[in-house]
Amino acid sequence: NKSEDPSLPQHSPGFSPVCDPVPDSALSSLIFYAPIALNFVYAAKEVDMQLLAAQQGWRLLYAYLEQDYDSEKIADRPASAMFLHQENKTVCLAIRGTATIQDVITDIRQIPVPFPDQEPTDSGNSSVEKDDDWTNVFRGQGVALCGMASAAVNLFREHIDALTYFAKLGYRIRITGHSLGGGVATMIGVLVMRHFERDKELARVLPLGKNNSVEESS
Repeated sequence: NKSEDPSLPQHSPGFSPVCDPVPDSALSSLIFYAPIALNFVYAAKEVDMQLLAAQQGWRLLYAYLEQDYDSEKIADRPASAMFLHQENKTVCLAIRGTATIQDVITDIRQIPVPFPDQEPTDSGNSSVEKDDDWTNVFRGQGVALCGMASAAVNLFREHIDALTYFAKLGYRIRITGHSLGGGVATMIGVLVMRHFERDKELARVLPLGKNNSVEESS
């Protein structure tokens, strides 16, 4: 039966919702960040990306679109870009989905590895770079596909200085992506959160709790 309260969603007779309505705030957030993940970061050139972003109040800070086509070494480095919204005081890191043969190689490398393994800034070899037959998983530790995990570590190293800089200036940090980029963005978020929690200065100024300064939207 239809609800007698006009403020609630109205349903046809016999229709039973399978889940709670999505809050308007969540829908607004998805609409706000979706163009970055689905459109801006797929632009072929930085100038096109900048023009698209400017139409919706974003400013392109920098982008890594080039991939090493001649290298024989597996790169695990999807294209990425950093955007800034001055009015909302938000910085958003966007990771592109599968678009090149290098991205396909990252996609198909699916050996499970512990994640997060060790501090990505350490100089030692991380297990995300190994394709062993067995995966050691310890209590409290997750597992991820080796290609995406390696991409997350690589992009974390590239962007963490900029993210930390803007976080200390009071900007909200958002990380988003589509397809391959969505998975990598989620794992980068894990690494960024861990980094922020270990930074004593950030721990004093950022609300690393329920209402986080870091959010992944994929």
